[in-house]
Amino acid sequence: MNARSFIACLCLTLVLPATAVEPPASPKMPAEMVRFYQHVNFIACFSTKEERVKAATASEKDSAAQPERLRLLSQVIREVQKATHEIDPQINSRVAAMAFFDLDQQANQVISCDGSEGTFTVTVRVTTVDPVTQMWLVKNYEQIKTGEMKDEFTRHTDHLHRQKGHTEVHTWRLMAGEWKRQEAPHVLLKLSK
Repeated sequence: MNARSFIACLCLTLVLPATAVEPPASPKMPAEMVRFYQHVNFIACFSTKEERVKAATASEKDSAAQPERLRLLSQVIREVQKATHEIDPQINSRVAAMAFFDLDQQANQVISCDGSEGTFTVTVRVTTVDPVTQMWLVKNYEQIKTGEMKDEFTRHTDHLHRQKGHTEVHTWRLMAGEWKRQEAPHVLLKLSK
């Protein structure tokens, strides 16, 4: 999947999280993992820091009264949290969850995956969605969702594939019948010579 296809999948299909985006990987990633990365990208592209903090701490009842985009944001944040296996749940608190979503505006492009029955490793390229692009996506969510503004969408997101990013390796484990991403990713570092 080239960068332009990634951007298109990232935003056009992610406004409807149930839509499957087939990652360029073999063996086939389980659907739960595909949805997880769709949700992460939706959070990064279609919400502000303030909205993420509010959504991360809102009850389902509070979320129900919000506009569609913010209801969906609350839902996908809960699903991302549910799919993440905390290394030490005793350390984490509601404040830690808020801090995570306050800072999280990083889109994940699946590069490859490898796995067996109980464990998968997924290599992703992580790119920060710049505030200007993010605000444009938030402002134009309804038109993007309906497929309008394709040329403007391309113009606003074209530069994302040229941005510097970093590579992470995520470990997934099948736990009690559900796929869980380990909380701490492996970040690949470039060592200078």
